[in-house]
Amino acid sequence: MINNMDIYKRASKLFDDPDIERALSSNIIAFAKILNQFLENGVAYFTAPLSIVEVLSQKQPPEGQIEILQGTGVETYNLSIAPKDGSEIVGYINKKVDIFATYNKNDNSITFSRPVTTEEECAIEWYHAGAFIGDFNKVSKYGNRIENEVINILARSILVAWAEGKVNWLLEIRNILMDTDFKIHSPAANLTAKVGWLKDLRYSIYSMQNKLDWDLRNQAYSDYGY
Repeated sequence: MINNMDIYKRASKLFDDPDIERALSSNIIAFAKILNQFLENGVAYFTAPLSIVEVLSQKQPPEGQIEILQGTGVETYNLSIAPKDGSEIVGYINKKVDIFATYNKNDNSITFSRPVTTEEECAIEWYHAGAFIGDFNKVSKYGNRIENEVINILARSILVAWAEGKVNWLLEIRNILMDTDFKIHSPAANLTAKVGWLKDLRYSIYSMQNKLDWDLRNQAYSDYGY
């Protein structure tokens, strides 16, 4: 099983996007929700090996809850909702993230960084990013290693989906501007560079999938003594 958050954290090392970087540092749930939309598009690039594609077809969707509480002048509050195991948890005071809020699983409570007054609201949000729940050990006896390779490919697939959005945005600008206008603006050069970069990204995913396919075939041959 692969938790989608593991893919998102791997993908975050590949991005150069201030919005994504800001979300990662300030609100891990917002970060996960941003990358989830790119994973939904990016997973379509995973087309081989077919045995891995079949495992990836078994998914657990994202889910989460928010509980809003009225402040009572204390720091710690018992909750009526229980976060799912493996979830990211964020606390809020007056809708602003309290980065020092901590969740206690033993008594299902949240402790904020300061007392929440009776004039304030506080909240807890939990979010499970979803998962690919298929068993990679059924595909290979080296299931953990295969999982790691799949995470690498999916992380780059997220990057491709994100990059496509950037290219489409530049194409829209080109369609709006006259040809002469477009040539004297930086979007023209950016579009050429990003199209080339996008092709390289797609090729890297294709190459990684070919390597994974070869590794699986090579393992099968070795198991039969070839």
